[in-house]
Amino acid sequence: MGAYERVEEAAAAVRAACGRLPETAIVLGSGLGDFADTLGEAVATNYAAIPHWPSSNVVGHAGRLVVGTVAGKRIAALSGRVHFYEGHDLATVVFATRVMGRLGVKRIILTNAAGGINTGFAQGALMVIDDHINLLGSNPLVGANDE
Repeated sequence: MGAYERVEEAAAAVRAACGRLPETAIVLGSGLGDFADTLGEAVATNYAAIPHWPSSNVVGHAGRLVVGTVAGKRIAALSGRVHFYEGHDLATVVFATRVMGRLGVKRIILTNAAGGINTGFAQGALMVIDDHINLLGSNPLVGANDE
């Protein structure tokens, strides 16, 4: 089974479980996992129950997908993710994002603790990163193009 087929199988399982599909996804980084518990009409699924979905092993990453509503909008909250630094290949790291794309999600909000090293910021301070430099030596877009 190829990468596309694995993503399709996972997307089918999420469709079957969540009812109305999300319009937006938010990947919850360290310290933001509790946000998933605030969603209305929530349907929570452990990553282990979704075919091929990689499990989160970092402390503070719950390892579940919660689809629910905020202000009348349907969103998918990814409470936990896998990281390249854990030894996963980039195809595994971006798996959840590809599943969201197959569900029709057009907007994704990525959160993390990137500002944590700035001593001028208070814990939980929000900041916007509008660009980054890829120093990984690889790229998750390498390989066959998924039209």
